[in-house]
Amino acid sequence: MITRRNLLKHPMVLTAAAAAFGPALAQTPTSIKFVVPSSGATGVDAVARFMAKAMEKSLGTSIVVDNRPGAGGVIGTDLVAKAAPDGNTVMVFSANHYVLPWVNDKLPYDPVKDFAPVASFANSTLVLVVATQSPYATLKDIIVAGKNDSSSLSFSSAGNGTISHMCGALLNFIAGTKLKHVAYKSSPQGLLDVASGVVTMGFLGVNGALPLIRAGRLKVVAVTGSRRSAYLPEVPTMIEAGAPSFDVTSPLFSLVPAGTPEPVIRRLAKGFTDAAASPEFKEFCVAQALETEILSTSEFAAVMPRDAEKWKKLVALTQAKGT
Repeated sequence: MITRRNLLKHPMVLTAAAAAFGPALAQTPTSIKFVVPSSGATGVDAVARFMAKAMEKSLGTSIVVDNRPGAGGVIGTDLVAKAAPDGNTVMVFSANHYVLPWVNDKLPYDPVKDFAPVASFANSTLVLVVATQSPYATLKDIIVAGKNDSSSLSFSSAGNGTISHMCGALLNFIAGTKLKHVAYKSSPQGLLDVASGVVTMGFLGVNGALPLIRAGRLKVVAVTGSRRSAYLPEVPTMIEAGAPSFDVTSPLFSLVPAGTPEPVIRRLAKGFTDAAASPEFKEFCVAQALETEILSTSEFAAVMPRDAEKWKKLVALTQAKGT
């Protein structure tokens, strides 16, 4: 008996359908939304807005940036995970995406299976900062004071499972300090409390911290990468300052819901990588204290599971889950 279901399985019908819909799938959506699971005035937000402006021209479509902060990035990320896989919704985010699952085991999505990689285009080093009036001038000062059982030292983060949270947990593990974690809904909010002395210290992307550093409200103790930042060459790394093996940076990348057609992903990926390779983006990265680091879809796809595994091990090592 020939039914509609059987008919649709016929090879000739499938071939005809592919021919009919293939060109349509390769079309760029008429309107695209870049979801950023963090607040404005962050490095991720700045990059998303640069890319949106550049890609509107190259793709010939309107692009809006939609900030969805909250729960360390879970709210915005879940929105993308549940969006239609049609290329209309793209997430621009950081390594927080791969930390969250190991800190919060009740996520409403799978960070790998529910997403498809598009491209990676920049990398951010974080800085450890304290208020200008803080009595702690060096990392060793913080470590000595932070080892005391009665220590009231604290560090801010943009929420459980964020890179800034992991930096504090890693410092506690490496140096034996007992710094208390204070989670905020956004990095800027926590940073202002660091500047005013409400919280002892905070970890933040260089680009996000620079305005308050230049305004004289924050002083930089160390940078979190394995090498010094070109933007703060006088500032030591965490390793140089007394925290052996401390090496944390955060890539910035784009993802779409799993099941998004390959032609659509290729078109979006070309938009991101072309924009990232432009002289304008390199100038932008210099101004934002970011490093250009371009990975194609296939290169990014190879990195994704390795990054997830790396952060899984780090969360287990530092026992950061639920803290």
